[in-house]
Amino acid sequence: MLIAAFVGITTVGGRAADSYVPGEVLIAPRTGQADAVADMLSRHRRPIAKRSRFSDIVAVSVPVGTEQAWIDIFHADPAIAYAELNGIGEGGVVPNDTHFGSQYHHRNTGQSGGTVDADIDSDLAWDITTGSSDIVIAVLDTGIDSDHPDFSGRIDPDGFDFVNGDSNPEADHPHGTWTSGCIGANANDGFGVAGVDWNCKILPIKVLNSANLGTVQDLADGLNYVATQTDVSIVNMSLINYPSSPSITNAITNCRNNGKILFACAGNSGVGTANGSWPGASPDTITIGATDRFDQRASFSSTGSAVDFVAPGHSIATV
Repeated sequence: MLIAAFVGITTVGGRAADSYVPGEVLIAPRTGQADAVADMLSRHRRPIAKRSRFSDIVAVSVPVGTEQAWIDIFHADPAIAYAELNGIGEGGVVPNDTHFGSQYHHRNTGQSGGTVDADIDSDLAWDITTGSSDIVIAVLDTGIDSDHPDFSGRIDPDGFDFVNGDSNPEADHPHGTWTSGCIGANANDGFGVAGVDWNCKILPIKVLNSANLGTVQDLADGLNYVATQTDVSIVNMSLINYPSSPSITNAITNCRNNGKILFACAGNSGVGTANGSWPGASPDTITIGATDRFDQRASFSSTGSAVDFVAPGHSIATV
C-alpha cells in the first residue's frame, strides 16, 4: 500500500547524471585517521568547504578543473578511505492538484479515460487500516510546507535541513511537500487530497535546494542522520540521477543496519537506465518504476534489473 506513494511523484525531468559541484572533492578518512587527514589538508593548503554532521566525510575546496587530479592525490594517501566528486542529483517533478477524485492511484474508476482498477486499491486497504501514528517515515527531499493544513499534527519535530545546516527543513521548492502529500496527507477531513497513510508521522529531511537539486554529501549526511533516529522505520527517497558513490552506499548500509526500509525511484530516463540512477540503483533500496492511469509503463520510467516493483507514478494528484 505504501509503495505507490513512494514512486508516485516522479515524472519527466532531465539533467546530466555526471554533474558535480565544481571546485569540491569529498574525502573520508580511515578509522582513527581524522587528525592525519587534517594535517595532510593543512600541508596542501586545502580548505574545507563543508563538514558532514553525521560522518567524517568532508568537502574539500580545490581549484575548479583540478578535481580529478586532487582525487588521485587523495587516493594515494593511506589515511584516506576514499575520495570522490561531490555529485549532484535531483528530485522529480509532479503536478499540483487538490481534488481526491483526480487521485486515480487510490481508486481508478476510469476517470480521465483511464483503465478501471489501474490503481493500488487504497480504498480496500483503508477498510482494514488507515495507518498508524507509530509509523515515522523519513522523507529526504526539499523539505515540507509545515503550515499546510494537510499536514496538521503530522510532522515529526526532529526534521533537519542539511542544505542550510539548521533544524528548520521548510520547503523552498514544492517537491518535498508534494511527495509528503502522496505519502501522508490528512484524509477524511473534507479538504484537499488523501495520503496513503492517514496517521503516520512525516520526518522531513531537506537534502535538496530551491532548484530541486542536491549533493552527494548532503544526501549521505541526511541518511546517516536518519540511521540514528530509532523511531523511523521507513525512508523515502524520491530522488534521481545521483552518481554511484561510496558515501551514499555507506549511508544506505548504515540505515539498513539500523533497521530502516528504504524506498527509491527507478529514474526518469526510459528503457534500460535504472541501473545508473542512484539511490535507486542501490541493491539495498526497494526501487519502484512508474505506471500510468492505463496500467502501462509510464513512457519516461526507467527500466533495468534495479527495479523491484512498479506502481502508479504518472500525473499523480497531491497537495
